[in-house]
Amino acid sequence: MKRIFWLGVGVAVGVVAVRQLSRKTKFLTGSAIAGEASTLADAIRDFGESIRRGMNEREAELRVALGADEGEIAPDRAKSLLESPASHLS
Repeated sequence: MKRIFWLGVGVAVGVVAVRQLSRKTKFLTGSAIAGEASTLADAIRDFGESIRRGMNEREAELRVALGADEGEIAPDRAKSLLESPASHLS
């Protein structure tokens, strides 16, 4: 009787283990990993584009404020940019 009980316990543990492993492997398939990597790559690309866009805008503001380029900027804005270049970041 003990042997049959332990055989049943072993089979039950085996079934549970196989089910858990099959659920985990669904998340580790190539297409799932590729999809996550693609999403991450898109997010990084968008972040980089935002950074570059902000840098270009800031450079244009500073060039106008310093008179390196022609253009108009409000005198008070130019003064604040010259006095505290990082003030617009906070």
